[in-house]
Amino acid sequence: MEKINSLRDAVTRHNRWSRANPDKMTVFVDSGHICFSGDTPSFAYDYTVILFVMDFTGDINDFT
Repeated sequence: MEKINSLRDAVTRHNRWSRANPDKMTVFVDSGHICFSGDTPSFAYDYTVILFVMDFTGDINDFT
């Protein structure tokens, strides 16, 4: 999914630890579904994204 890749790229670009350790960070979709509303043929994706970081010893606020 494009938004998941964009999230990973943004975190990697703006976080020094992520740039140095890209193999220790994983981004994935945990669960989701498609939402339909109204009488129009439109829809939206609703999903939970997990950002999993291994062996990080810095400030957690660096990822928010």
